[in-house]
Amino acid sequence: MRILQVNQFCGSKGGTELYVDLISNELLSRGHHVSLLCEQPASNHREYKYKVHQIYGIAQYFPKRDNDVMAALDRVVELENPDVINTHNIHSSQVTQFFLKSRPTLRYVHDHTLFCPRGKHYDSGISCAHPFGVRCLLNSYVPFACFGAFSSRPWLTSRYFRSFDETIKTNRKLKKLLVASKYMKTCLLQNNFSDEMIELLPYFTDVPDEITPIGDHLLFVGRLIPEKGAHLLLDALSLLPDSSKLVIVGEGPQDYRSMLVQRISRLNLKSRVRFAGAVEHSELAGFYQACNLVVFPSIWPEPFGIVGIEALSFGRPVVAFDSGGTRDWLAEGETGFVVPRGDVRALVEKVKHLLDSSELATAMGEKGRTMVAKDFNREVHMKRLLQIYHKICG
Repeated sequence: MRILQVNQFCGSKGGTELYVDLISNELLSRGHHVSLLCEQPASNHREYKYKVHQIYGIAQYFPKRDNDVMAALDRVVELENPDVINTHNIHSSQVTQFFLKSRPTLRYVHDHTLFCPRGKHYDSGISCAHPFGVRCLLNSYVPFACFGAFSSRPWLTSRYFRSFDETIKTNRKLKKLLVASKYMKTCLLQNNFSDEMIELLPYFTDVPDEITPIGDHLLFVGRLIPEKGAHLLLDALSLLPDSSKLVIVGEGPQDYRSMLVQRISRLNLKSRVRFAGAVEHSELAGFYQACNLVVFPSIWPEPFGIVGIEALSFGRPVVAFDSGGTRDWLAEGETGFVVPRGDVRALVEKVKHLLDSSELATAMGEKGRTMVAKDFNREVHMKRLLQIYHKICG
């Protein structure tokens, strides 16, 4: 089978890019022809086993009417002659319409950007429970500023609204939409995508052959932005015994990182917190192996939360806020604990419970490892993905 993957970026920019690279290499290893079309190339200049094409302008919300862009798309599709086109973070309705007319096309919906102008379904501590519509336009100033920077320019807001609406309508014509969690499926149904076109296909991770004994500190893995909740984890750490340490893996905007540093100083946590910075995905294994548990304090509605299944694959229990797709992979009281979103004291209670009982932490980690091997398995994922590809080509 010939498969064309289409995404805004390529490389290791984020979770979507890692996923696209993973499945592309897996498909290659199974004898399929894979190519990738992106708008912006990777910054690490690495070599790819598959052909990478670049066309600037294919991922934007505002439709590109540039004849050169459409001609370039036509050349790529003619050259690669795909049996199926799998789009990811592509927002141009015109580009999606081109693919629809060219070949059987589906999309993996990795996040909220298909149906939320802010791309988060969340702002300033408030989760949004509404589908895309006129409410988003009315909220373009307060409280959500739904159209971000465009909110200060009414004529652009109106144009963005129309473009966004057209993108949703065009995506409703796709053969299939894939999602990683039940939460994301609910969001799509709320935005009037049909149940028949939505397929639940959770992410996967590999389970190591052996696991190491639990370590001696808590671990946070994620981008350092307010939505990921690292500041609340620091608040929780200040309420835990002084022997509790925390390693933070990830980077983010300087203003938020500076706020975290100031918070550490104010809470007298300097000797208990270590920033490891951003690391390559392949380096995360060592961090999971060295910790005793992973805390997942996201306060925005997580589309999935792949850090969770990675932690569980290494036999580490997880304590998380109840948000978005977290419950798809975290079994309350079995592989860790789920506490109300933003409830720092509840987070402290469950973390302390695991710190006080290494036997319980180990048992939960073992259950999590077994669950990941069964439900978030690479082979199962790839087999199901290929079944879907063949089905829409049928």
